[in-house]
Amino acid sequence: MMQKVIVVTGCNSGFGEVLTSSLHDYTLVGTVRKLPANPSKHVDYQLLELTNQQDIDRLYTYIEKTYGRIDVLINNAGYSQGGVIEALTIDDMRQQFETNVFGQLALTKSLLPLLKKSTTSKIIMLSSISGQIGFPALGAYAASKFALTGFSQSLRSELLPLGITTSIIEAGAFKTNIWKKARNSAKLSEEATYKELQDYMMTYVQQVETAGADPIKLVKTVTRIIQAKKPAFRYTIGVRTKLAITMTRLFPATVEKLVLRRMRHMR
Repeated sequence: MMQKVIVVTGCNSGFGEVLTSSLHDYTLVGTVRKLPANPSKHVDYQLLELTNQQDIDRLYTYIEKTYGRIDVLINNAGYSQGGVIEALTIDDMRQQFETNVFGQLALTKSLLPLLKKSTTSKIIMLSSISGQIGFPALGAYAASKFALTGFSQSLRSELLPLGITTSIIEAGAFKTNIWKKARNSAKLSEEATYKELQDYMMTYVQQVETAGADPIKLVKTVTRIIQAKKPAFRYTIGVRTKLAITMTRLFPATVEKLVLRRMRHMR
């Protein structure tokens, strides 16, 4: 039996790097913005700038000629733009959406013909708890993840009759370098009114960089989806993540008070 052909985007670091180093039982095509210094021998690395349609078309042609189909597409590539809304420019917001939303959508649309060649193909979107909760100083990121969830749900309904499933993974605070990148690229306001909030978020991000959950939990969830005959739409990882989402839905005012109280304690 032929191995499943799995495409994973954003494999230079973070979840993408973890996934490609862990999924050994499949034929892996890993997209990267630059070739890694220490590449995994079992990964077929392909250069891709997600916001460049020519790169997407080139990837399609390569996969069609080399493998003939795609069994699983894992849309992982993306980044988190930190900063309070007032400190972000419209270009900052647009770029966040270009990568996290329009890039994912363009790639998925372009690769659908190859996914349709497999009778049990799957699309997996790496979303976040920020796809259900808009945290302070992460408004651009949250907006992009809310949008990703919306079009993924519509996509699932459209493709289920064809035997193609779409699932999203809502991950909480995992120990990956996305947090360091977000901290380094955050746009900080010089207004005193935002100082308390920005200090809180920077302290929180630094804590997550070293104390976040083990990314192997995400690998296990991805593997479950790949092996499932009828995967669900939503997979939320972690008890704390599930609790935070439930609390925000049922008791939004209480959650707001808790966040504000924690900010004051972390000054």
